[in-house]
Amino acid sequence: PGTAACVVELAGKRIGLTICEDIWNHELVGTRYRDDPLAGLVGACDLVVNVSASPYHAGKPLMRQELITAVAKRVRAPVAYCNQVGGHDELLFDGGSCIVTPDGVFRMCAPRWRAGVFVGGLADTATLPPVDPVADLRDALICGLRDYCAKTRQTRVVLGLSGGIDSAVVAALAVDALGAGNVTGLLMPGPFSSRGSVVDAMALAKNLGIAHHVLSITRGYETLLGELDPVFTGTPQGLAEENLQARLRGVLVMAVANKLGAMALTTGNKSEVAVGYCTLYGDMNGGLAPIGDCYKTQVWALARRINADAGSERIPESSITKAPSAELRENQTDQDSLPPYEVLDRILGRFIERGESSSQIIAAGEDPRTVARIIRLVETNEFKRRQGAPILRVTTKSFGVGRRVPIARWIDRAT
Repeated sequence: PGTAACVVELAGKRIGLTICEDIWNHELVGTRYRDDPLAGLVGACDLVVNVSASPYHAGKPLMRQELITAVAKRVRAPVAYCNQVGGHDELLFDGGSCIVTPDGVFRMCAPRWRAGVFVGGLADTATLPPVDPVADLRDALICGLRDYCAKTRQTRVVLGLSGGIDSAVVAALAVDALGAGNVTGLLMPGPFSSRGSVVDAMALAKNLGIAHHVLSITRGYETLLGELDPVFTGTPQGLAEENLQARLRGVLVMAVANKLGAMALTTGNKSEVAVGYCTLYGDMNGGLAPIGDCYKTQVWALARRINADAGSERIPESSITKAPSAELRENQTDQDSLPPYEVLDRILGRFIERGESSSQIIAAGEDPRTVARIIRLVETNEFKRRQGAPILRVTTKSFGVGRRVPIARWIDRAT
């Protein structure tokens, strides 16, 4: 790294050149470097330019606006900030390029999530567009999915449609990213699928205008149970039988993806992936996990927003309001195995994003037994996440490249 500020002269003007985190060495976000990259620019420039590849996470656009304003005041010069747009594997870049003068006025604001050439002058005045967290999340996921497919030369995607909220939201995002003609949905009812779930999945496919096929797993499930009978006889029905159904669906999704030359999307959310409420080689199959960094409560909010933007039920209301269920056994709901998602997401947010210990989470008012159980589930299911599809990162701490944790490790249960 350099130790001196870079100032060049252009047309008689002094231009300070900075790269991305150079301007993040500020009291608002903490000191990152021994040598302050901004110190040599204070009062020494007519303009400071910052070229960035600043990855997105929820809350960052507002943080970035506040930081750039503070930097312009500190260096006593306008700041022209230019940020990358697009997705690169898990990382998403939202753009938001702008020009800010030392008086805190935004002179130019480029659209976020859109690449282009945008022009602004120091005498102009721009209106800062409001940041809607749910709309921002939607735009991030659409951008990430579109770019991931484009850069991996995938033009079509396939996903299972269960009639539930997760697959419905992923299907809607895929249509917005790739077009309805490039999305295929598979309805794969089994012995415990409700009639309502099939109806909801059919309605979703119709509302989105996507191709869809009904492929029952019941006969295959019964055949495999017959083959397994010598081993399973005398044992109670349980997880093995439930996972068998999920894995049959995974086989069908991958078979259709191979036949169509398409990429399979996995539809799990962060709440379920965190605690292992998913099946390896089953519903985890796929080339990308679009909502793998979205908590269940966020998925509900996304569904509401998608419908509100359309002014119609792109996602059936019953998919949003009914009790979530994997439908792998009779009368099953997610809350048979998990606490209410509002509680689960609150605990997971503190443990994963904030890095709080169990004692800190309990001190915040959460039930000690629930906290201990959830943390234990997160820790013991790392092996599943390690084998999962890439996840589009929309929080400060996503699974995968954003959170590297050993699978086999000693765990201090006192923390």
